Amino acid sequence: LDTGLMYRAATWLVLSESIPLDDDKEMVAATSRSKMELKTRQGIEILTVNDKDVTEKLRTRRIERAVSRVSKVQGVREALVSHQRQIASEGPIVMVGRDVGTVVLIDAPLKIYLDASLDVRAYRRFCEMSQNGNTVTLEQIKADIIRRDRIDSDRAYSPLRLAKDA
Repeated sequence: LDTGLMYRAATWLVLSESIPLDDDKEMVAATSRSKMELKTRQGIEILTVNDKDVTEKLRTRRIERAVSRVSKVQGVREALVSHQRQIASEGPIVMVGRDVGTVVLIDAPLKIYLDASLDVRAYRRFCEMSQNGNTVTLEQIKADIIRRDRIDSDRAYSPLRLAKDA
């Protein structure tokens, strides 16, 4: 499970419900009442929100620009951590995310902290977005990643950091 997809799904939900990005209370309410599930269809992992497959909608420039604003809200994070723990409780899982080892699964038996270079991350995201028909430049993606890393590292609740036992 890529927990980052869940934050993108919450962002998709907020934007699809036309909730202003400065309305933390409504973002928390929408995320809290949502049902997110990891499912397999024809051998492919998908993420559903309220029984709707949103997987293909999560790698767009619009989501990319808004995800850090939504994901820095403490109540949104708390709601998604609850969803993530529920998914993890259903059986063995490999979970990827910026706070999995420090918040979501603190007692995980194995934690690996992997930090790819900006160029590698930007190229990977560029390929993903291009495959989905998004018109975006590699430089725009690099700028988005730098901005998101800064926001995620500086947020007060659940910041991006290395787990001591990773």
